[in-house]
Amino acid sequence: MQFRSITIEDKALFQYYLADHYYETITFNFTSLFLWQHWDNYRFAENQGSLWVQCDFSSRIAFLPPIAPDEPTILAATEAMIDWCASNNLPFFIIEGTEFHSQLYQKAWPGRFSYADFPYGDNYIYRVKDLVDLKGNKYRNKRNHVYHFLREYPNYQFLPLDKNLIQPCRQLTDNWVSRHKPSETIMAEYKGLQLLFDHYDDLGCLGAAIIIDDKLEAFTVGEKLNHDTFMIQAEKANPDKHGIYQAINQFFLRDYAKDYIYVNRAEDMDEPGVRQAKQTYHPCKMAKRIHISLAGDVSVFA
Repeated sequence: MQFRSITIEDKALFQYYLADHYYETITFNFTSLFLWQHWDNYRFAENQGSLWVQCDFSSRIAFLPPIAPDEPTILAATEAMIDWCASNNLPFFIIEGTEFHSQLYQKAWPGRFSYADFPYGDNYIYRVKDLVDLKGNKYRNKRNHVYHFLREYPNYQFLPLDKNLIQPCRQLTDNWVSRHKPSETIMAEYKGLQLLFDHYDDLGCLGAAIIIDDKLEAFTVGEKLNHDTFMIQAEKANPDKHGIYQAINQFFLRDYAKDYIYVNRAEDMDEPGVRQAKQTYHPCKMAKRIHISLAGDVSVFA
């Protein structure tokens, strides 16, 4: 079985296999797997009526749960994955399992697997209405930031993201990188953003930008995750513009996510600043990411 990198040409294939399940975590989406494949070196193969996505995690090979159209096929593919790992002298190790997978496996095979929460990967889920209305005392600071932005930049423009704005988005992204110390995390995100810009029209995402004095100062991109949840794939802004992050977050959800109940803003990557920012928006729930291994196999956690 040959595993290969994910390309834009694989979009229809992934969408076929992802179509029939309600996934809460941002991972189970073609755009996410394509853009952020440099984080964990995603590669995939089609096998047993399913997609097997392999990755690197803490210097070892791991898998996402098999992606398949129905539960019996997920179970059959999981059984085949266990056998494949054994025949290749690898421990069976799934990362980014969800509560759906945990419940499915425990019902089918009680006691067969061990499960461990991976809190750094839990996705922050918010009510769209809360982040648009910003009502109540707990959102007072957010409202104040938006008010400050509106007072200071009354001539701002909030525009749909199109091909004419892609180059300014690249420039803003370059400026963002220059503000940070080089790291694997920063460069993985940078590579993902370049894929986003290179294939924006093909991906079919929704995007918007804030223009101030004819200069792009913020952009954001999102799309449908499931029937009631919108997701944010990327968001960058010039931090020197007071309130711009709060403004683009509110404006984008107001105009592009009004038909959804929830918005998924991904994980905090164990970054204290990111965690604090996400928590101040008061998530209504967290979508868990779960590690799954054969019961009694401690080698994957060594």
